[in-house]
Amino acid sequence: MAEPNLRDADSRFWDVAVRDGGKCAYCGLDGSGDIRILMSFQLDHLKPRNSGGSDDADNRVLACYVCNTEKKDWDPNEGETEQLSREKLVEKVAEYIKKRRGEHLFYTALYGKLKSKVVLESVGRRSISFQEE
Repeated sequence: MAEPNLRDADSRFWDVAVRDGGKCAYCGLDGSGDIRILMSFQLDHLKPRNSGGSDDADNRVLACYVCNTEKKDWDPNEGETEQLSREKLVEKVAEYIKKRRGEHLFYTALYGKLKSKVVLESVGRRSISFQEE
C-alpha cells in the first residue's frame, strides 16, 4: 500500500492555497483549474526560517516550484530599515525572481524563440505546441 501524501492531510497547505487563490504568489501561475499543477506547488516562507521567519500563515505563500527554487533562502527584508508589509514583501520577491530569471541567458533566448500555444482538441484535452517565431 502506498504511503499517504502528507500534503493531503496538511491543512496549512490548503489554508494558504485557498487564501492565495491557487496561484503562485510570485509569478501568478494558476493551479486552481488543475489539481496536478496545484499539488506541485510548495509553501514558501516570505522571511526564511534561517533569518528568523516563522511558520505562521502570514509568513507563508503558495509558490510554484520554479519560483521557490529561484528565491531559495533570500530574505526580502535584507537591507530594509523598516519591516515591509506582506504585500510589499511579495512584490519584492517577485521582482527579485524576475531579475534572476533574466540572468539565465540560455532560457531567455530559448523563450524568445519559442511561443507556446494551447491547442484545445475536439475531445477537450489540452496539448501544448511550440511554434518558432
